[in-house]
Amino acid sequence: MKKKSLLLVLLTIVIRLSCNAQVFEQIYQNDKYKINELKLENHEMINVINNYDDQGLYIQYINFNKDSSLNYLFDDELNVVEVDKFSVLFGVDYKLNNKMYSFSTSFIGNYDYYENLFMYRRDSLGSLISRDTLIHFQGDTIKWAGLMLRSIMLDDKNFIVLLSSKNSEFAKLIKVDTMANILYEKTFYHQNFDLDLCEMKDNLLFAINGAPSVTRFKDDCSLYYLNKETFEIEDSIKGYYPANMTRINDSILVFTFFFGQDIIGQTGDSVSSINLFNVNSKSLINVEPVLIEGVEDDIFIDFYGTETKRIIDFVNTDSIYICYYASNWDWSYGALELRNFNLNGDTNFVYRISFQDSSFKNIRGGIKATQDGGVIIAAYSSQSGFSRPYNAWLIKFNPKGLISLTNIETGDKESIKVYPNPAKDYIYVDIEASNFKQSDIELFDMQGRLIKKEKLKSKLGNRINVSNLNAGAYTYNVSVNGKTISGKVIIGN
Repeated sequence: MKKKSLLLVLLTIVIRLSCNAQVFEQIYQNDKYKINELKLENHEMINVINNYDDQGLYIQYINFNKDSSLNYLFDDELNVVEVDKFSVLFGVDYKLNNKMYSFSTSFIGNYDYYENLFMYRRDSLGSLISRDTLIHFQGDTIKWAGLMLRSIMLDDKNFIVLLSSKNSEFAKLIKVDTMANILYEKTFYHQNFDLDLCEMKDNLLFAINGAPSVTRFKDDCSLYYLNKETFEIEDSIKGYYPANMTRINDSILVFTFFFGQDIIGQTGDSVSSINLFNVNSKSLINVEPVLIEGVEDDIFIDFYGTETKRIIDFVNTDSIYICYYASNWDWSYGALELRNFNLNGDTNFVYRISFQDSSFKNIRGGIKATQDGGVIIAAYSSQSGFSRPYNAWLIKFNPKGLISLTNIETGDKESIKVYPNPAKDYIYVDIEASNFKQSDIELFDMQGRLIKKEKLKSKLGNRINVSNLNAGAYTYNVSVNGKTISGKVIIGN
């Protein structure tokens, strides 16, 4: 009986993993990145799921024609760890404790008004546990049309659902737990063209862009500090239009799309940029752009369509990644651009992944920073910004020394050497850096757990005892002068 059970398990694993070959295929690789491509037909798409159960990237491939979907779990090298096939078509927003959660709406008439807001709960096999009606819009005095629906998961594992009637004066926040119980809700009366939400340590930050033109950003854009329990406004600041808000630590967040004549002193002008914002002091640091030599000067940063997707991620705050589409004004040149920066606003490096064509690259589902110092990008490509996608890419990027290149502005150089590799009882670390005083080395196992951390007090010959570590591969992070250099080392017996 045990043999049959084991064979059944192994057969199931083989069947599940064999699905990969017909969907994802590696099409390109160089010394910095590799691309796995998924060819998309009509009525097909991919979706990145917020995965709180596994370390890897969880991707959903949806085929609307066949009413089915495949859910892939990738490791940091884009190897498929697991693939599940679901015969019933559904979208997934979150995976938590082997259950999957999503939110959707139903309509009245020909998409004129919304009738209900639903919360779906499913088990790990995709079977429906419940469909709960959170709001029945017909009982609301507000006519919700052209709805914008977003959600985030809080630190306490409850959800915030954000609703707005697009281009109208209403927005609603709903706090709901994993059992679909509404804990609190509040309607805001404010002209809104775009919204964003971010949880900090003490508040929810709620950004409302209500400006019909760039000349009115000062009065029509607000960043509200909300009480987490009651959604009451405890503080606010005007003149900001944040999007893609991402929490870095208890007081610092990163956002894009910064506008406001009060703060930048450019009346009537709009500026797309990347900013670090301190919620306690309300101070702002702009991440200074670094131009790539030999690439045309009229490149502009396009964050269009990224507001609902994660385009900012990090493993440590010395190496924060942001990915966006960079193009010139006539769309004849386009590339995905990666920028890596630290909490001081210093750009470590910029790298453009150009595909030798003018097709539009949109970030779909976003990016995921990896323990080896790299990042995974989930992106669509299409003929223009508004046509249907014709393929999707998963891109694994690894800087492999980019972060140790000479700093463009100061001329300082930071690099390290970790040896021997493979190692047995000890590894040694040599550091080449200007103004070096002291550093740390962190060793992580392949599950991303911090295994060892030690001080590096000299430039040459730092000796680290690894004799008590299990044999296998480890990644390391070394912080030098505000920059983090990462790599991999093998520990043998």
